[in-house]
Amino acid sequence: MRHAAVQPPIGDTQPTLPDAPPPPDKGGGCGGFVQIIAIVVAVVATIYTAGAAAMAMGAAMGTAGAGAGAAGLSALGGGIAVGGVTMTTGTAIGAAAIGGAVGAAASQGVMIAGGQQSGFKWESVAMGGIGAGVTAGLGSMAGAAIRLDATVQRGENKEHE
Repeated sequence: MRHAAVQPPIGDTQPTLPDAPPPPDKGGGCGGFVQIIAIVVAVVATIYTAGAAAMAMGAAMGTAGAGAGAAGLSALGGGIAVGGVTMTTGTAIGAAAIGGAVGAAASQGVMIAGGQQSGFKWESVAMGGIGAGVTAGLGSMAGAAIRLDATVQRGENKEHE
């Protein structure tokens, strides 16, 4: 019976893996807080800018005693009366689009200052304006449908008689 010649092992034969690299550093430790601040800034900037835009367009009717906040909420709601402020659908859409764009820009400023965003993105500003304008348009159509339904239910629509 012949025995095979035993050769010495080549290299490390232990079943071990190299140590895992440490997790990457996430930078500042207040990421969630910065995002909450950015949301608050975006909402406030959007409401007051939309209100100022609606008042500047001159179509915010009944603004005596109402401020930019009420006009902004009315614009973002598609012209639905808020705090005695009403406006046309076109003005509501335009004012909401302006407010949405300014809100998006303001929130990006907060995110950049907080180190959560690396640069300013005009696409986000455009999407904020478009989204707010479309939402105001839908709100205006919904408000008109609700007002029409209420009028018909009260029997005030004399055209169909």
